[in-house]
Amino acid sequence: MKHYVVINHYILSPEIEQLAINAVKSFKDTADCIVVSVDDGSPIKSETLKEFSDVWIPRETNGGFAVSANTGLQWVLDNEKDECYVTYANNDIEAYSGWKDEVVRCFDEYHADAVAGLGYRTRDFPKRNDRYVSEGGKLDDFMFSGGFFTVKASLLRECGLYDEMYVHGGIEDIDLFWRWKQGGKRLIITPRLQFFHVEGATRYSGTQKEWQKEAIKANEAYFKAKWGFDPIKNLYSKILLDNRLNP
Repeated sequence: MKHYVVINHYILSPEIEQLAINAVKSFKDTADCIVVSVDDGSPIKSETLKEFSDVWIPRETNGGFAVSANTGLQWVLDNEKDECYVTYANNDIEAYSGWKDEVVRCFDEYHADAVAGLGYRTRDFPKRNDRYVSEGGKLDDFMFSGGFFTVKASLLRECGLYDEMYVHGGIEDIDLFWRWKQGGKRLIITPRLQFFHVEGATRYSGTQKEWQKEAIKANEAYFKAKWGFDPIKNLYSKILLDNRLNP
């Protein structure tokens, strides 16, 4: 099956731009098509990533994380009518050799609907080769990563994309995972898929911190109104569970 990688990109600084270039390069030898959705509301205007991308989708304004991510994901759904793998990745991650093979293994052996791995904030982490996986959205202290996961296009068509009512960034990934689980979908985390993830390079930057605090409050309130419970207080008791499976 064809494999697409979608990356959304908000360019806040030269450092973040370099992280994004590293992210795209890390997929270059494994993805069949790299789709980069660019928010042109970025403080820094740059098209450097164009040369590393197969599809470049600029936007006129900053629509926030959910809108930007959906722009890239929807491009795949509109342009690929056959079943395919769709990987979503933030612009502050780096995938390592073997990630794609491990994703396909989990889809085949565990009949996964969505697959994620373990993201580390340092490139110096111990290599894990555990044979077990976790079904339910949590493994050890790691939650199913909204920054790097893979699904099949059919899941996105059935369950929809990110809810664009969430502002800026935060909680929209928890909403998406909960929707999948409500639909009976199997979320698999494999410890054999490890990656570097700065985590919040844009969201937690100095110029965004205060805005982000207010956005998170608004998003938590929206989730609670939508689903009837608090997404943070109930994250590991209701939404994400560590259910171990052996191969």
